[in-house]
Amino acid sequence: MQDMKKFLGIAKKALLAGELELLPRFKKEHPGKWRYKKHSEIVTEADEASNHAIISTLRKMTPDFGILTEETPRLDGNKDTYWVVDPLDGTTNYTAHLPLWGISIALINKGEIILGAISLPTMQERCFAVLAGGAWIENRLGKKAIHVSDKTKMKDALGMFCYGYLPEEKARGLKNVTDMAHKSRSTRRLGAAVFEAVWVATGRAEYSVLHGIYDWDVAAGTLLVREAGGEVMTPEGKQWELGDKDFMAVCPGMKKPLLTIFKHG
Repeated sequence: MQDMKKFLGIAKKALLAGELELLPRFKKEHPGKWRYKKHSEIVTEADEASNHAIISTLRKMTPDFGILTEETPRLDGNKDTYWVVDPLDGTTNYTAHLPLWGISIALINKGEIILGAISLPTMQERCFAVLAGGAWIENRLGKKAIHVSDKTKMKDALGMFCYGYLPEEKARGLKNVTDMAHKSRSTRRLGAAVFEAVWVATGRAEYSVLHGIYDWDVAAGTLLVREAGGEVMTPEGKQWELGDKDFMAVCPGMKKPLLTIFKHG
């Protein structure tokens, strides 16, 4: 596709639209009403307000593109070129007034992720990636290219885990946390895929393993990690593709040790 600068500008405006809905609500004593979706997942007024603001922005500026969001999980419109949106990743954190939440927007063209944009409003950080165009962070210190960690030993690695709500997803996730906690320097469960992707892409952590994910959780983060020099695959070693439910983002030095551990347990 042409004119990636234009689409990057549109993604930034969509992020801003979501931020303007989410931050004021987060600063209140109570984030507003919420309800359950399936498997004990929750959705809040904030999710819905952010979703509406982001979709309105994208539809206005790219009316010919399709849209897939967590709040409307069926691709609407153009199936060749479409936006994938998580208007509030980390909803449980958000409702508990934990600052680990964010917004994820990716642009897909013919099955390939070509643009990724992530906002971490409480950190005052935004991260972006363009296919074959690199990855960078924008914050109060300015704009800077990012790169994954150069560590190569598991004993030096900080790892992150997350898993879905289904029993089998929980079982795999808990086993991995137990196994890796003994082999890594330290592990964390942040509860927000956007944070985990940014942490790996910026070299703040060496790997992240997620189970039971959806495209809106990790599409933007996948491109961010890859353009920052990392790899994104399944725990079996297959390159992660849209639709895959298991996800592992790693710096190059951790690929072989992690795959060995997952293979042998």
